[in-house]
Amino acid sequence: MSKQEVQSEGQMPKQGIQNEAEISKVKSHSRISKKKEFTLPPNFALRTGLMCIGILLMGLMLSVLMKLNLGTDPYSCFVKGFSGQVGISYGNAQLLVQLVLFVFVVLFARNLIGIGMIANMVFLGYITDFGTYVLDRFVAESAWEIAAVRYGLLIPALAVFIFGAALYMAVDLGMSPYDGMPFLITDFLNFLLKKQDEAGRRVDLKDTQSKGDGKLSQTGATGQEEISVEKRKNREVPFRVVRMVWDFTFMTLGYFLGGIFGAVTVLQMLFLGTAISWVRKKIEPLLEEKTA
Repeated sequence: MSKQEVQSEGQMPKQGIQNEAEISKVKSHSRISKKKEFTLPPNFALRTGLMCIGILLMGLMLSVLMKLNLGTDPYSCFVKGFSGQVGISYGNAQLLVQLVLFVFVVLFARNLIGIGMIANMVFLGYITDFGTYVLDRFVAESAWEIAAVRYGLLIPALAVFIFGAALYMAVDLGMSPYDGMPFLITDFLNFLLKKQDEAGRRVDLKDTQSKGDGKLSQTGATGQEEISVEKRKNREVPFRVVRMVWDFTFMTLGYFLGGIFGAVTVLQMLFLGTAISWVRKKIEPLLEEKTA
């Protein structure tokens, strides 16, 4: 056996390990196809309590933001506009929209379902209705027209809303159907892209074989084919782009439906996710399982 053959054989296991790692990475990337066994997370009681507090803070602060009339998050902007057009309460409209989105989650991404998703879907809108009722009963409507009140309460209300959203997401008990849909769409688009890339690679291989130009490499592919495969392999739709398009779509629909739209709506579309992620990183270490 020649020295070159020995080296070639020595490289084979390493190449196989790399391929297996890539396969595992691709399989674990998808949130749609990924299946997980049902197990209670550590500190489940604490997580459930914090989830309830987070949803309560979100609902109450959302009622304040609506009264300030300076804009809400894109989804709430849409729901508020939809509720006005249909003539139902915000809570009923929120539940109805979430139920429609929930159907897609049940069909294509059941692993996203959790107690947090159900709690958000059912209770958030009605907590907002309750907060609005309390504000209407105990605060004069003219008070919300005072600039000092509107802009003075804006930052505190936003801060508490963001903290509540971060708390709700940090406990990892499931997200709302609205928040889960961008994951589903991202995985679906990347699935289509992967199929397109596989078809393109077959065409590239057929073209290079028919032309007969290019020297075969150690992997058995021509240089031209390897470049094409590398380009196609790296193509992927970023989740951040899908989420921004998703929020922008609901913000636009909310605007035309007469929802509460303002500069705060645009700012939340652009920066709310980043702010929630920052606060969430501060909260998550408190929820980690303590080991002796």
